[in-house]
Amino acid sequence: MNTSDILAAAEQLVGFVIVIMALSILWGLTALMGRVVSALAPAKPAAKKPATQKAVAAQSSTEGDDELVVIAATAAMLLGERHRIVSVKPAPSTWGQQGRRDIHASHRIR
Repeated sequence: MNTSDILAAAEQLVGFVIVIMALSILWGLTALMGRVVSALAPAKPAAKKPATQKAVAAQSSTEGDDELVVIAATAAMLLGERHRIVSVKPAPSTWGQQGRRDIHASHRIR
């Protein structure tokens, strides 16, 4: 080993140590911030007593109903005016068709 090899190895070792120290400092700061934030966060309120009135059973909503509600809310937010959703249809998926085209196009015609 000559002197330049030893210097190159020492240079890499110093760089590695600096990176490890920087990561350790970041880890320590992150852990410290987590403790500070959890100490400053307000305590969770006590559990509320259950209501004495009987709750009316809500209608069971299907997945489509939930999607319709989200679509209606989005339309109301974007349009800013009254609207009526007439129908909701899923967009046709062309992935399968394109896959079949690719497979058929890759076959060599004899």
